[in-house]
Amino acid sequence: MRKLRRFLVIPVLLSLALTAACGKEHHDDVVRIGVNDIALPHWDVFEKKAAEAGIKVEFTNFTDYNQPNPALSQGRVDLNKFQHIRYLANYNARNNDTLVPVGATEIYPLGLYSKKHKAVGEIPQGGEITLSNNPANQVRPLLNLAAAGLIVLRNGGSWDSKLEDVDKSASKVRLTTIDPPSPPPPWTAWTPPTSTTPGRGRPVSPTTRSSTPTTPTART
Repeated sequence: MRKLRRFLVIPVLLSLALTAACGKEHHDDVVRIGVNDIALPHWDVFEKKAAEAGIKVEFTNFTDYNQPNPALSQGRVDLNKFQHIRYLANYNARNNDTLVPVGATEIYPLGLYSKKHKAVGEIPQGGEITLSNNPANQVRPLLNLAAAGLIVLRNGGSWDSKLEDVDKSASKVRLTTIDPPSPPPPWTAWTPPTSTTPGRGRPVSPTTRSSTPTTPTART
């Protein structure tokens, strides 16, 4: 745990989110981090900052979002970075696990993207918008689409809103759920695991955005 506390003093300006397994002590002098975006340049910065703090890190790259939490729970990594707090809560409930947040660091914007339209107002009546088929990742897109006037949520919408709460007859667009790419291609604007995309093209302007920090988490 002393090593973990030292590790977490690295500034949040590093723009990462970590999940930590505190229940199993790792006695090496290496902190093992599970990620799903190892090709991105911020990990080089992170590794350098960790070294400056006297901490050696080792990365394990996972190919889909179902792998990092079980690896953490089993003690195969000491930390992971990939999820927001609602995704974590859903994982714990489904798997009877006890991973808990240890902080919030990284914030991802949520955007609309289209190959056809340059503004939200150009999206036609009856147009189709895709979003993740994972219920844990649907509430942010739903609230943003409602704020943009593209859908209507019964009872006005809340952080408990579900796909079933969409009033289809009153909404401007149709919603279709899809599997998120695993892992996301580096050329897309997909933001794991919380993006909404009408198509992987240019951003629709003005872009509907929401910010939710990804969540460092610990096993109790």
